[in-house]
Amino acid sequence: MNSVLLFPFIGRERHLSVLREALESSRERRLVTVWVHGRSGIGKTALARYFLGEVRQRSELVVLEGRCYEREAVPYNALDGVVDDLNRHVKSLTRADARALMPDDLGALMRLFPVLQEWRAFEAGLEITNFSDLGEVRQRGFTAFRQVLTRIAVRKPVLLFIDDLQWGDEDSADLLARYLRLEARPCF
Repeated sequence: MNSVLLFPFIGRERHLSVLREALESSRERRLVTVWVHGRSGIGKTALARYFLGEVRQRSELVVLEGRCYEREAVPYNALDGVVDDLNRHVKSLTRADARALMPDDLGALMRLFPVLQEWRAFEAGLEITNFSDLGEVRQRGFTAFRQVLTRIAVRKPVLLFIDDLQWGDEDSADLLARYLRLEARPCF
């Protein structure tokens, strides 16, 4: 059991209500975005962790979590943890279920996120294209990323949480904005 749930969470009922309503809204097979923002130190991360603790107790959801750090220099830093969670989720599935999630352009996705190289095992006869145009790799990799998330979401709702997104890099922001079609719904 998540230790954060052992203690009462006081004073955030309205904010938790917004998060719970957004989660219920997402069950209608539509993308819902909630931005949790405010001054430093007011409990944004604690609120999110509490909510994620509630959500993780439900097996019908796939939770993908990331965190940005101010001085981190990893490409797509906002998605680093998200991709790690995505990789763990896919590897936890049966081979047939994992194969059903593979995007049309797995090679481009693996170029963007090398940790996904293990997914070659799910794609019989995978041919890796040698891209000379990095813009094309990025475009095709972004599309593949969206395909995987969409294919998961058809089976189970996906909750994507990224803490301290303000420290995210430009490439992460581009992927999130262009391919996940974010629509802001403020929490506080």
